[in-house]
Amino acid sequence: SLVPVDSLRSKSFVEKYGHTPSIMDYARFNYVAQPEDGISRAGIFPRIGDYDIWAIEWGHKPMFNAFDDESDHYELEALTSKRLAENPRLWFGDGETNRTNDSRCQTEDLGDNAMKAGEYGILNLKRIVKKLPEWTYERNDIHGQNLDDMYSQVVTQFVRYVYHVEENIGGVYAD
Repeated sequence: SLVPVDSLRSKSFVEKYGHTPSIMDYARFNYVAQPEDGISRAGIFPRIGDYDIWAIEWGHKPMFNAFDDESDHYELEALTSKRLAENPRLWFGDGETNRTNDSRCQTEDLGDNAMKAGEYGILNLKRIVKKLPEWTYERNDIHGQNLDDMYSQVVTQFVRYVYHVEENIGGVYAD
């Protein structure tokens, strides 16, 4: 939710930073990118991001000033505040449970504007639907099962985009 949608179409940005700060965002691919953007696999598919590196540091960095639970908590809070001030992409929002209805905390969504990101995603789905018969054709698939299966996946992806938008209606930003 901290990546501007327009940056997701920038070849230099996504090839340097990826399309999401964490591979654990479960953002399967950069659905915002358009063919004319010329983005390579490095900017389309997930990879270890700056949040992942931060999570490893948070979990494994020695805390030499921590000698009990209270001081350990204090040290981690101080480290977290410092690092978050340096890099806002390290903000954590729980997309798995999202008990707060915070629209920034959704799995498989991209960017800071679900409406704009979804529009780009739908443009890509329209391109895909046109090619599905050709891409799924197999000579022995007389009932068109491959086409049916892939079309169902396209519909599922479309519903994801709609859901991402829906979560912005009446949602809240939780601290």
